[in-house]
Amino acid sequence: MFFKIWGIVLLLNQLLFYHFCLKPNCIISALPHTGIISAVL
Repeated sequence: MFFKIWGIVLLLNQLLFYHFCLKPNCIISALPHTGIISAVL
């Protein structure tokens, strides 16, 4: 369940804040804070 929420939060984050940048460096920079947000949810 956690990974489904994390995936959704990660995609929304990339769409809203990184202009849908799906390059590996964009994804890696988003992992820590999206992980924390997902853990809280």
